Amino acid sequence: MSEKKFDIIFRGDIVVGQSLADVKQRMATLFNIDDTKVDRLFSGGAVALKRNLDSANAKHYQQLLKKIGVLVDVTPIKPPVAADKRKDPASTASREALADQSRAHVSPPSGQEAQWQLAPVGSMLGGGVLSNEVPVNIEIAHLSVQAAEGYLVDPAEKPALPEVDIIVDDWGIAEVGVDLLLPEELQLTPEVAVETAHLSVGPVGEVLLSAAEKTSPPPIDVDTSGLSLVDEVDEVD
Repeated sequence: MSEKKFDIIFRGDIVVGQSLADVKQRMATLFNIDDTKVDRLFSGGAVALKRNLDSANAKHYQQLLKKIGVLVDVTPIKPPVAADKRKDPASTASREALADQSRAHVSPPSGQEAQWQLAPVGSMLGGGVLSNEVPVNIEIAHLSVQAAEGYLVDPAEKPALPEVDIIVDDWGIAEVGVDLLLPEELQLTPEVAVETAHLSVGPVGEVLLSAAEKTSPPPIDVDTSGLSLVDEVDEVD
């Protein structure tokens, strides 16, 4: 059995995170082609970059192209189907008979080939009149154009809606400020006792926290050992 062969197929895919312009430049350098040919490779169709490779070389080219940001498929080549040289006389005669019938249906009668010609685009092949064209008379005497106002339907054409009896004898309008809920329908909020005997109001401008209540910020240790003072400062031109 012969060794299986593979094709390297490229469809314009690149590695995620790679710049398309950079990948195109690397492909142009690798294959020694100009920008026009590189753009053709990224047209979206399947392009065979390498053909008829063994498994090792196919994987090698796939990894090499991935390093420059190009994603390819390694597609196995289907072996050709061996033709059966044995011919069945019966099947051969049947195929020839079907071919004769097909030619009989397609070929025009002898002497009519010169009458055939191509019609211009958009022309009526029936001589301008369709064989199944039947004139139709539409009566429009009862139609009119409504003015651009009001309703298109006359009041007499509107369907009458059935009347609905709604009993509102027990309904009324409450006075302003009256609770709409009955006392038993109200959800009372429980009273909360707040102790305020120890609270007082200070004068304006008074510091609200006492010295004992104030929290001092933590001291910050600043290293100044690397700093020094100079006696004179040179002027900068």
